Amino acid sequence: MATMKSARKKSTEIVGTDSAGPKKWTTMFFLAGDNDLSDLIPSKMSGLERVTSKKSAGVLAQFDGRDGEAIQIHVNEIENEAPVGLGELNGGDIETLIAFAERARVKAPSQCRALVIWSHGTSVDPVESSARAQISRFRTPLRSLAKRANQAIVPPILRGTLFPTTTLRRLVTRKIGPDHTITADFTGPDKTSSDYLSNLELKDALARIDKQQRVNILGLEACLMNTIEVAYQFRGLVTCFLASQSSIPRKGWIYEAVLSSFQDVAASDEEVAASVVRAARYMKPSDERNVTLSALRMGKPIEAVEKAISKLADAMTTALEDPRQRDRIALAHHRAQAFAESETIDLVDFCRQLQKLVTASQIVVAAQEVETQVESLVLENVAHGISVARAHGVSISFPKRNYISPTYSDLDFAKKSSWVKFLSAYYDKVYPLAGQTQPQPPPSGTGARESRRNTPH
Repeated sequence: MATMKSARKKSTEIVGTDSAGPKKWTTMFFLAGDNDLSDLIPSKMSGLERVTSKKSAGVLAQFDGRDGEAIQIHVNEIENEAPVGLGELNGGDIETLIAFAERARVKAPSQCRALVIWSHGTSVDPVESSARAQISRFRTPLRSLAKRANQAIVPPILRGTLFPTTTLRRLVTRKIGPDHTITADFTGPDKTSSDYLSNLELKDALARIDKQQRVNILGLEACLMNTIEVAYQFRGLVTCFLASQSSIPRKGWIYEAVLSSFQDVAASDEEVAASVVRAARYMKPSDERNVTLSALRMGKPIEAVEKAISKLADAMTTALEDPRQRDRIALAHHRAQAFAESETIDLVDFCRQLQKLVTASQIVVAAQEVETQVESLVLENVAHGISVARAHGVSISFPKRNYISPTYSDLDFAKKSSWVKFLSAYYDKVYPLAGQTQPQPPPSGTGARESRRNTPH
């Protein structure tokens, strides 16, 4: 095993050889830490180095830090070989992720695979976070002529998406309706390469990986990634999706606990995913405040939720013509469980607020249907802390201002559902002027917003 000192000096790969044939599971950890998370890489490495892989499961992990610190570790029951150098890697390039998954397929053959991606994340919300400001500094003229031209028309702080966009059209501010601008968000920034992975690119990467061998479980170990929009991107590509609705501690999950979930060879994909949610929450006692983690089923249940949301969106769009119903929808929006550093709300809690406040029967019935379908979608959910007590496993983007991510209209959910149409109509009625912020709602005991925040991941 490489020493920590040597691991920090060069790009390395630690390889072992399996002699007993394919295992049941290989867990792939892709740690995109070439940013301000780089200082945590040694502790993340140490956690995996303490793991002794069992015959039923293998581990391949790639750590990408600053200054060329890319390290890959293969853990199994056979003694590991000497480290092999990989060179500088761009963690924001899908080719890096695809190559990593292929090496895992060859070096750690198994029947099933799980992929965990650790980095910053902001789902699809427009909030100006420290990570977004970081991406602004990373964007240099080196990427392409189009992006150099884009820098001349995009605001100084580039609002970023889950992982790196690659085309000019994804970066230019667009509109979803009259005066309703939408801006970008991101996760997984790579400082050295001035790059990051977008939700669209991650879907493309998984589709290409799937041609060689399927990823059964996808876990995004980053803040705010468990939204219906993000999860819907990966339907048909993975069996289960794991992520947090809230911000998570910078150190993330304890991998020793996570890997214990992959030892039962008789367990199904869903059983393993549910076990990971239960195990991963035990990060550290001091970090167990106001954090969430949930697993979603990525088959028919997520398609059913999209259809139910579209019916709800259509019903609310029609009801916006009635000022009384419009005000009640706005109040439900305000009272729904929200998350720090985000413009997302809990989908189930929003539906429950609608059922309490709105009198239009079409909305009430549609909200009940969404809640029913989400119950089938959410496989396992954990929420610790009073400020996330009404988190039920999946969020939806609903900004309290008149814009959302610029890549939002490119997402599969936005294309398929009626949600964007509703947002545009809602902003037309509630925010008649571009840039107008929503007024504070009346004091309410059920409308308390999150006050205590974890350090954004």
